[in-house]
Amino acid sequence: MANAMIAGIASVAWQTSFPKTAGLRIDPFDSPALQSLAKAMEPDDVLGLTIRFNAYRTIYYDNPNLTNKSPDTKVAAQALAAKLNGGGFQPNPARSLLVGVIGLWRKGEPAHEPGDRTLIPADNSPLGSAHARLGDTALTLDLSNSVSEIDKNLTKQNLGALTVVAADPTSGAITNLGSFDYSQYDRAAYEASAGIITIPLAAGAAKTAAKLDLQIQDSTGTPLLTELALRAIPATPNLYLDEGESTIATFQVYDRGRAATSVVPVSLYKMDASGSTPDNPTHLTTDKNGVLSIPLTAVSDGIAAFVPSLSDADQPTNGIDTQVNTYMYVRMRPADTAIASLDPTWDNVYAYVLANWNSMAPCMDNWLNLADPAQVKAYAQILKRLTDPANFEDFRFMPVTRDMSAGERTLLYKFLDDVHAVERAVEHRPNFADLSRAMRRT
Repeated sequence: MANAMIAGIASVAWQTSFPKTAGLRIDPFDSPALQSLAKAMEPDDVLGLTIRFNAYRTIYYDNPNLTNKSPDTKVAAQALAAKLNGGGFQPNPARSLLVGVIGLWRKGEPAHEPGDRTLIPADNSPLGSAHARLGDTALTLDLSNSVSEIDKNLTKQNLGALTVVAADPTSGAITNLGSFDYSQYDRAAYEASAGIITIPLAAGAAKTAAKLDLQIQDSTGTPLLTELALRAIPATPNLYLDEGESTIATFQVYDRGRAATSVVPVSLYKMDASGSTPDNPTHLTTDKNGVLSIPLTAVSDGIAAFVPSLSDADQPTNGIDTQVNTYMYVRMRPADTAIASLDPTWDNVYAYVLANWNSMAPCMDNWLNLADPAQVKAYAQILKRLTDPANFEDFRFMPVTRDMSAGERTLLYKFLDDVHAVERAVEHRPNFADLSRAMRRT
């Protein structure tokens, strides 16, 4: 039986990119691989490096036998709560395995999710979605989030030999591009290559497949994955707006893995935070470069999902399908003017601002106890830097506080800027030796 605990059966693909203009540097030393990578980064069309990894086989409380409602799960949760209340570092109770790759981030490619050609599951397919990149002499498949494990030993499902074809969407004619067998996508291969499979192409095959739909078929010729030729990827997948703030959000349409170069019609659906049944779509068009621009104004507190559709295959009429749909969440923060006007006493600051973050990230008390006014005051400048909206996309920003409203930030900063309170807190600065010992607790 596979791991049945909450997200234990799920896998998630993650991606981020680092620009070479922001200090990214590779020190190759005597590594031929790093030397080649550094050389490959030199062209102007290379923006930097992209890291893509997949998290899977999540185990909770170091016990793969737990289920969502078992008594043992409740006992483990209570034990963790007791440890957190006792202070000191506690590891995340959910641990996943990871595989991943590092590659070049090129102009025109999204930073945060794959922009390659996308293959989505056919009806009743056992595979999850995949991505493909067509080169002159080879087709590269990314199956990192595609083939499921069937047991706790992480055995990959054996679907036999699979074939990649290019299908003419008009005539239905099929061109065989190549095949791969189970040894290329079993557990050993997956762990060695993060699900990347390279298929050599015959002369002229790349040119033929450039404008056709890719498919992965089983040995009977049944399509398991079919290409979704058009996709619209948001420039900012999680857009944060303060109440009353206006902005222009954008989506870039990709046509078989390349940024579109023409006007494309788009149906835009709006949903609530759960991604449930959407409102009727708004019919829009992109500009001549395939960019869809949407004016947005945050009018209230809440979360809305915007889901673009470019064909019958990706209409989210039954809610967001993460195997198929791209989407943007707009997270609207309330002004909280009443909180901003409160007297900046410790009781108010903790109750209306810090208690939330202290509950969400209790392990922070290894270096700062958010329930201790003296420590909070002593770290005033650090806290302001970590929560400054100017650093929102910077590594110095504290991501957990992205939901902090302008009113909450105003109240916090008034407290942090209270010179007299700082003076009173100096004699109570945290003992760094004790903090260091706390970080070593288990």
